Order: sequence, then structure tokens, then C-alpha cells
Amino acid sequence: MGHPRRHVACRCDCTVVRSIMGGRGGRAICTPVPDPCPITPGNVSPCLGDPLPTEAAIIRVPDQPDLSHDQGSIRSKGARFMTIPSESVSGTGVLPMDRRASGVPGVKPAVSLLGLGVATPGLTRTQQDLGTALETAWGLDSTSAERWWRIVNGSGIESRSGVVMPERIMDLSTAQRMAEYVRLAPGLAREAAERAIGDAGVDRSRITDLIIVTCTGFSSPGVDVALAAELGLSPNVRRSQVGFMGCFGGILGLRTGAGMCALDPVGVTLVVCVELCSLHIRPSHDVENLVSAALFADGAAAVVLCGAAFEGDRGDASGLVRPGMTCLLPGTDAQMTWTITDEGFAMTLDRKVPRHLGENLDHFLDQLGPVDSVLSHPGGAGILDAIDEVIESRDLPCQSTASSASRSVLSKHGNMSSCTILFVLQQYLLNGGHVPAGLIAFGPGLTMDAVIIDPVDS
Repeated sequence: MGHPRRHVACRCDCTVVRSIMGGRGGRAICTPVPDPCPITPGNVSPCLGDPLPTEAAIIRVPDQPDLSHDQGSIRSKGARFMTIPSESVSGTGVLPMDRRASGVPGVKPAVSLLGLGVATPGLTRTQQDLGTALETAWGLDSTSAERWWRIVNGSGIESRSGVVMPERIMDLSTAQRMAEYVRLAPGLAREAAERAIGDAGVDRSRITDLIIVTCTGFSSPGVDVALAAELGLSPNVRRSQVGFMGCFGGILGLRTGAGMCALDPVGVTLVVCVELCSLHIRPSHDVENLVSAALFADGAAAVVLCGAAFEGDRGDASGLVRPGMTCLLPGTDAQMTWTITDEGFAMTLDRKVPRHLGENLDHFLDQLGPVDSVLSHPGGAGILDAIDEVIESRDLPCQSTASSASRSVLSKHGNMSSCTILFVLQQYLLNGGHVPAGLIAFGPGLTMDAVIIDPVDS
């Protein structure tokens, strides 16, 4: 027989307490939900100390929201205990999360997604038209032009939208670009927010929390203040911003919104991602600038979330948002960067990024848990190729619909940074995709971040 299990109270301010096996000295091992890996086999996550006991682990999630995003609402459920079999607890110190809590009577998910809305600016141009305009604006020589068109033609993009003609942005200072952001971002954010609120069927007077996600512009007062005023939200609405996290910011925004719903279970949280990538077209001819100029576009997306005690109609819920997980890949911090320069924000994107993501994705998905599909942020055609190669071997029942949604969004809209994954989710659902589905995005770090959308009745 194994040692008797003993639940140890944790004195630190954490959201998870793991049981300690008798004979381990009674030392508490605690970490926030979800565990922030690294998930490399054989490693021990620094926040966990010793590897977990191999017999079992018991978790208490006190009213912890399970993330779910998508059009519609979602049911809620409260605190739960989950017993995880010894074979599912790896020696890495990474504790898999039981998203479905199946077999636990009375367990209900805590966070519902009530609505989803997206928006793009009215200025839409074909990729070929943009390619010609930028070649002229840069004054590329024949060698640079050949390289430019090789990038454009291999991008997998047919059209993109922007708030301004990118040719006229090129010579602006960073301060001038930020002035354009202040002028134009709130309107696009409002369009997406209005659609999400309408989809949710919630009176905006009930919105208690507003979260803005962006990495393409800053000011204070910012989009949060402007949007709250334009939407007519209460002056008491709690405002937050997830800033400069890059393309996985949308995933982080969902998780942050779910945390707000856990703190105030009767409240309603509006999460709005807004990105004006076109403001950062720079005059440089370096490869990194050519690649980013060929990929990125403008857009906004919003979701409405509610907590466990929300009193309202959840009948059109699309799924339940679960916490998912994140992983920072060691030794890759220089492979994708987003920095502020005197000529706008500059991105570097190493050609090894798709390979590194592909090499780590399989183990990441093993830790994430079973899903019917994986919806990937379309960071570029090469990234999608690397992701699809890994996922195809899993034979997931709805993966063809998910992969089609990612490539369709890339083709029609380009890479809109943090809001893109919500465009993919909307397209997936419109195409008849089913949940449970994993939503995964990537960004500087290199970071892999994911949430789960589970069925309403899970």
C-alpha cells in the first residue's frame, strides 16, 4: 500500500493546494492554476519544488472559472475536488488539469462565454495591391523586390484590412503613430464590443469588468476609458489592460477575464482585443520588416463572460472556457521579439520559430488533455504547416474544420495579433465545428498558450 494521503493547508496566497503523501515530510506544494510549465520531460517546474507524488494528487479549485470563449453563453459550476490517477502525474512536476470533472456529482463549470463579436476596418486591399504599394513606397531595388515578392506570394494571404494606407505611415515617428492609435483604436474596438454584447443578449449596464488586450498602441487615459464612455458603461466598471504580450494576448485576455468572473461570480466581463498593426510599417528594408509588413493587419474581437452566480439567459451558450495551460520554451527568447523604436514598433521573427513550435507542440498537447480539435493562431503559413504536421497524427474528429478555419482567417484577414484566435473560433463554429476544442496561440518568449472550450453539458 502507498502512504496515506494527507491534505496540507497552504499558507501562501495560491489557488491550488496539492496533497502531500505521508512520508514526504508534510510539505505543501502549491501553484496557481494553470501550471506554467516548462514541460520538458525530466524537468521540475521551479514553482513546484520536488516532483509530485506518483500515487495521486488532489486539487481544490475554489470557485475557479473554467475558461470558455465563443459565441453564446455557458453554464457555471463551483469549487471542486479532483483526483488524478498516478499514471497521469508526470515526473516533471506538471499537474494535468481535469477540465471536464466527469464523474463528479454536482460539479458545474464556473465561467460562461455569453457572446463573441469581431470587426475589421473598412479599408481592405488585396495582398497583391498592398505588395505593389509597399514596393513603391520603399523604393526597393531588384534584389530586395525579388525577396519581397517571394515573401508576399508565400504568405497564404489574399487580402488584409487596415485603418490607414500603410504607405503614409512609413515616415511617421512613434509619437505620431501613437496619436493615430489613440484616434482610431477605440472605434474599431467599439464595433467588436457592440457585436459581442448583442450576441450575448446582456444589458451593458450589467457589465462589471472591462479588459483591453493590445500590443500595438498605448496611452493613458487609453482605449479602456474611451470605450467605456462610448459604450455607456457604468463609471464603476473595473478596467484592466493586457499589454504588449503579442499574438497570445487573446488567450491571456480570456484567462484574465475568467479570473474576474471568479472574483465576482454575479458580474459580467467584457474582453476586447484591438490591434492596429498597420501603424508599424517601417521604412527599413531588413528581412524582419519585410516579413511583418507582409503578414500583419488590423482587427478587433470581443467576448462576454459571466461567472457562476450570473442571473440571466445562458441558453445559447457555445461552450465553457477552461484554464488550459502555458509554456515558455527555454532558450528561445531571441527568436521572436516586439520592441519600441523611434520608427514604430519592430518585430523580429527567426526562421527557426515554426520548427521550435512544432518540436514542442506534441508534448504540450499531451499535457493540455483530450480535445476534438486544436484551433491554431495563424501566425503565418509556415507556422500553420508545422502545427498541422504535428496535429494530423492525432486523428482528431474535427481537426479538418479547425485547420480550415485557421487558414481561412489567415487568407481573408492576415495576422491580426491577439484578436486573430477569436476570428478563428468564430469561423470554426460557423463551419459546424464541435467542442471540446483547444485554442492555442504563440508569442514572444517563445510562449505557447492555450485555453479549452468544453461543451456546455460537460
